[in-house]
Amino acid sequence: MKSVDMPFAETEHLTFWYRGEDFLVGALQNLYFNMTYTGCYVCRNTFAIQRKNMDSILLLLTLEGRGKLRYQEQEYLMVPGSVMLINLWNPHEYHALEDGWTFKYLHFRGAMSREYQAYIENRFGPVFPLHRRIYLETEARLDTLYHAVEGEGRPDYAVVSGVIYSILTAFLSEDNTAGSAQKSAEAIRRAIAYITENYSRNITTQEIADAAFLSRSYMSELFVQTYGMPPHEYLTMYRLSHVKEILMNPGISVSEIAERTGFRDAFTLSRVFKQKFGISPTEYRKQMLE
Repeated sequence: MKSVDMPFAETEHLTFWYRGEDFLVGALQNLYFNMTYTGCYVCRNTFAIQRKNMDSILLLLTLEGRGKLRYQEQEYLMVPGSVMLINLWNPHEYHALEDGWTFKYLHFRGAMSREYQAYIENRFGPVFPLHRRIYLETEARLDTLYHAVEGEGRPDYAVVSGVIYSILTAFLSEDNTAGSAQKSAEAIRRAIAYITENYSRNITTQEIADAAFLSRSYMSELFVQTYGMPPHEYLTMYRLSHVKEILMNPGISVSEIAERTGFRDAFTLSRVFKQKFGISPTEYRKQMLE
């Protein structure tokens, strides 16, 4: 992924391989789709963004690792093969769940940006999986947009607008939404909604499958295709994301956290946490609060 012609830098919370920015002004700023920022981030597990009232649409394509979005009072996992498309005017926050969460992103506005985003969100949700071909094409188009602003001269704004338009329409294309793919995406959304609402209980994979109107085996297959993991692992990672958040409150014991997040007991929580992150919950809390 790293390229010699793409500059990179490091901060406390992330490494960015490249980053470009450009602001179109004048009469064309409302006629064209125009980007304001584009780039690629490789995040540490401390990376987090929280904001609102930003006049921009954000497209975020996950390449590796996992992140989590909180948006419109719901939470969503972002994994390889998925794309996030949200209106930044709405309150939102997203953060890395592990070291190495890698994504390419695009901030854009103008033309019918808000209308496209709203339509796509209403149809698929703010985070949704892409057909493999659409995913690869989207990544290539994001690279094209970066290269359009990496030089010293001004980019061809008509070309930039056309590339953004092609990304948005690809999300709505027949290849990405037709037939079983669309039904599968709807089923996955039902499963995720059930997990989001019930993760603190001792729910089973069968209950999740029933909520999605799928057989247990087919739901497992869809989860692996969409998120790269079976549903029980997705549930575990979702629970652990909440565990890490609650650990920031030193007044809540590990036993109480286990009860709040659906683990059988503190021992089970500690064992699973250490398997996933290499340290115990107590050690993680100490490191983060030092």
